[in-house]
Parts: sequence; structure tokens; C-alpha cells
Amino acid sequence: MEEDEIKVDEPIVEEQENIEEEVDYSTVPWFEKPEAEWTTDDVAEAKKAIKTAAAQKTHWKNKFEKVSNQVETKKEEKKPEIKKTNIEQVNSSEIVELSRLAARGYSDEEMELLKDIKNLKGLNNLTEAIASPLFKANKDSKEAEAKKEKAQLGASNRSSIFREGQEPTKEDLKKAWLGK
Repeated sequence: MEEDEIKVDEPIVEEQENIEEEVDYSTVPWFEKPEAEWTTDDVAEAKKAIKTAAAQKTHWKNKFEKVSNQVETKKEEKKPEIKKTNIEQVNSSEIVELSRLAARGYSDEEMELLKDIKNLKGLNNLTEAIASPLFKANKDSKEAEAKKEKAQLGASNRSSIFREGQEPTKEDLKKAWLGK
């Protein structure tokens, strides 16, 4: 036999491109189905979801506007009014004078008093205010008050060598007297 005459039984293959698989969409939620497969119930669910989303959007938009208005009114209420009379303008010469007074040992309280005296009397600089009787009287009264506080008797500095309820021995007395 010749090779041309030999026939091999080969299966006949049909074109499988035209064959489509059918999918059961009965258990799939509406938003995962293609629109062509939607039922009337799926359409109703989609409309309901759209209405819910729109209602949520308006709810949160209104809530945001309400809260932002409250924050704005609180900001306006809390803004302190700046009074121009409270703002002190300090020039460079006054800064130099204040630093010199601080170097001399004047306290912040005394420097504020000197500024007030300068402004009240219309003096040119703070060193002129030092010579004023107001400042001298204030300084003298502060010094007298400090001397009074220093002159007061403090608490008893009883020796820690002696214990309560016991009579001191000769050795304890020597330690207390000699400080050893």
C-alpha cells in the first residue's frame, strides 16, 4: 500500500470561537452583572442605591457646612481686639538704656517703674528718672522691707545630735560645742 492511501482517523474539530458559555447570574449581586443581564428587581435596587447615595451626599454636605460655620463664628468670637494704646513702641535708645540698667543690677520691676516715671514726668531718658524722688522713695521702702524680713528670727536650729526623750551625754555635748 501506498502512503497516500493510508487514512488516519482524526477527529473533526468544530470552530469553538462561536460557542459561548452560559453563566448563571441568579446568585450574583446586581452591581456585578452586566447590564444586559439585569432584571427588573436589579434595576429597582440600582435606583434605590443611587437615591441613598444622593441623600448621604446632601446629608454630609449640610453637616460639613454647619460645622464649618460654627468654627468660623468661634474664631471670630475668640479674636482678641488689639488696642493701639496697649502697644508700646520701644526705640533703640531706650533698649540701650534698659540693657545698661540691667547691667547695673536693676530688676525688671524697677525698670518698669522707671519707664512709668519717665512717661509721667516727660523726661528724656531713664537715667533722669533714677534721680526722681518717686523712684528713690520706692527703692528706700523696698530696702526697708527687705531688712525687716532679714531681721526676723528664723526657726530654731536645734542640733540633730540630741535625740528627743534622751538626756545628752558628755560626748554629745562636746560634739555640739566643738562642732565635730
